[in-house]
Amino acid sequence: MSNAGEILAARERRRNIVTGISMKDGAVTVRANIPGPDKGIAESYLIVRHFASIMADIIAAKPVLLDGADGPAVIFDSEPEGIKRIAVELEEKHEIGRFVDIDVFGKNCDKSVSRGYMRKCYICGQPAFVCSRNKTHPTERLLTVLRSYTRSYFSKKVAQCVKEGLMDELNLENKFGLVTPTSRGSHKDLNYDVMQYAQSAIIPYLTEMFFIGLDANEPGQIMERIRKKGISAEKAMYAATNGANAYKGFIFVGGVLLSAAGYTLGRASGNVFANVEKICADILGDFEKYPDSFGAQAYKTMGVTGVRGHAIAGFPVVEKAMKMIEDDESSKNLLKTLAYVVGEIDDTVLLKRSGDVETYRRYKELISTVSTDDDKAVSALTDDCVAHNISIGGSADVLAAAIMMKKLSKLFYCDFS
Repeated sequence: MSNAGEILAARERRRNIVTGISMKDGAVTVRANIPGPDKGIAESYLIVRHFASIMADIIAAKPVLLDGADGPAVIFDSEPEGIKRIAVELEEKHEIGRFVDIDVFGKNCDKSVSRGYMRKCYICGQPAFVCSRNKTHPTERLLTVLRSYTRSYFSKKVAQCVKEGLMDELNLENKFGLVTPTSRGSHKDLNYDVMQYAQSAIIPYLTEMFFIGLDANEPGQIMERIRKKGISAEKAMYAATNGANAYKGFIFVGGVLLSAAGYTLGRASGNVFANVEKICADILGDFEKYPDSFGAQAYKTMGVTGVRGHAIAGFPVVEKAMKMIEDDESSKNLLKTLAYVVGEIDDTVLLKRSGDVETYRRYKELISTVSTDDDKAVSALTDDCVAHNISIGGSADVLAAAIMMKKLSKLFYCDFS
């Protein structure tokens, strides 16, 4: 928490930077309206990063994030024609626009373009300047309202990213033994509807994991907290599916990634995947805690670390899959990405279904090298997988997580890779 002098000094430094930029090409800044002396609360970073992402699409420029005692601010070194009107519309009409300041500085101008009227207080509707001057509302009351609205908004957005990631994977056809809209695949206890029941059961818990990461003081606190939430998610999933395992692996992969994203987004700097490594640094200890699990046995007899080894490394295959997806979320490209994932990770679902290492390696090779542009070859290999009870559930979890994270990366200006 900063004192008034530090906040004023930070504002002056930012003002000088903005003035220097605006004298060349104009500038646009994005800041959060945070009451009280602590301008660096987690919600401040979420707000700034989110509106920076929105403005980056409009301005078609990459911003610079500044941080200081007056909180985070993003600066664009250009001032497109008509941008002030768009900025005002965002402030007035966006669900959480009341909590952001988007200022526009014309070329050779050291003052922002006026919106022409004073903004309203988000509690009583009176001019905000008057309420601030008269200290009409206690700071804690203002912060409570801000946190309530912003967390509600971002909770919906995160949940939407999770849902879309899961559904984009589920809606693919001919997936080498996985459940699709028209097939149970190799799963007698699952189908398209049951998978969606499971999604509805687990998404609220996964969304909470995002906020567990956001509220953590350091990465080492996160794993045990999300583990408890994950256990609750598993119970909810089993209740929704009558005991069938639809997304146990995704609860882990998605939960870790979301908590790492929350932790990263609520700060001035950091990389999501680097924080995954920190969160999962001691995860191989699970094999000692649960020595009878299939994963522990695979690790003991074959050295296969499965999803935990992937997590310790920072989920590099999720990161690569995100890059493969880019802006092409067509079924062809997603299937190609899925085949790539199969070849790159230790899929313990595939290993367990294969029955022995040789069969596991054979199917791993077949799936990862099949031409996903050849519909007949993909269909034939899928039929073969179903006939031999083969499934690649672990790889499906990674694909769904990569799609989810790609969608999340579009919501916020941050280092996701």
